[in-house]
Amino acid sequence: MGFCRRYRSGWARRIPVILRNGLALGACVGLAGTSVTLAVWPLLPHLSQPPEVLAIMFPYWVAISVLMVPFAILTVFKSAFEAVNRPWLGTGFAFLAVIINIPLNYALIWGGGPLPQLGLTGAGIGSLVAEALALLSACVFWRRAKSMRRLRLRAALSQAEMASVGPRQVR
Repeated sequence: MGFCRRYRSGWARRIPVILRNGLALGACVGLAGTSVTLAVWPLLPHLSQPPEVLAIMFPYWVAISVLMVPFAILTVFKSAFEAVNRPWLGTGFAFLAVIINIPLNYALIWGGGPLPQLGLTGAGIGSLVAEALALLSACVFWRRAKSMRRLRLRAALSQAEMASVGPRQVR
């Protein structure tokens, strides 16, 4: 059964349940990714990384690791927007992160106005802030847009539902 037929046949009522559980799962996946990436840090000296690189890389590594949380949650929103036939919304929020990231990275790497020159650390912080702002924008849109009302229905978190989220539902 194609998506359009499923959508018209009432399958769309499950999207708020899937979204709520997907958001929780996205947060868990992002936190797991952050944890694994941070756990890999002590292995880098054993992978022939130059000490001068490692000396300046840790704050950047932490920022990029933490970036996985808003990225994973934003990916869930992107999928939900696609599920309700609004694929450009998710793409727009992802592109917003890029639009914010470019000037913010430049300003934090090289310093600009009141912002200090942070070098590589500034690139990590800028990327994290840009992704978090894009996620915040998607959340605000989801909470306020009339067209998203059907996605805001209350739904309980369910481990069984989280386990079922994935390609099997699309069939």
